[in-house]
Amino acid sequence: MATHLVNNRIAKQKGVSLVEMMVASAISIIAIIAVGSVFLSGQKLATERAQRLLVIQGVNEALRYIKEDAQRAGFNGTDGYSLMLSGASNVISTSSSSLAYTYKKPDGKYTQVAFAFNDAKLKICEKTASAAISTICTPDQSLLDQHRLTVDSFVVTESPLGSTVSSALITLSLTASLLDGSHTQTLSTQIKQRNWK
Repeated sequence: MATHLVNNRIAKQKGVSLVEMMVASAISIIAIIAVGSVFLSGQKLATERAQRLLVIQGVNEALRYIKEDAQRAGFNGTDGYSLMLSGASNVISTSSSSLAYTYKKPDGKYTQVAFAFNDAKLKICEKTASAAISTICTPDQSLLDQHRLTVDSFVVTESPLGSTVSSALITLSLTASLLDGSHTQTLSTQIKQRNWK
């Protein structure tokens, strides 16, 4: 008789009750929401990092380019004197938000380079000629990707090194952000102005 009751109960139990189904569904929904929120917060964090790195990389590359190119400032081959821009008193001519210089390339051509902060952009001008260039070019092309980044400031400061040498330490500080103003980053570098005499 006991086996008859057990068989009878098993026969009556064909599925899950509505309450069991609701509890299982609620637990599943909570688990899906938890996993989804972890995924979304991870995606948001990854996007934030990528945007911050975009700004840092842009600023770093711009400063690296300026520093490497400015190391040539004033070079005049074997002519025994430093090249200077027309009317300039130093090899690198600076203002509070710009710098310009000239140098002779190994192929004998003269190059003039100018950088200036203007219109929320760090602009560059590079001019090459077979003879020394007398007129200073006006920066007109953006050094940073103007479709993604905006330049908030470009500060140039010059500190003389000694009283008898025409060398100086030039500090460049560049601040940029995304076009919406987020992820502002500031980086600095220093250039030692060389005396080619």
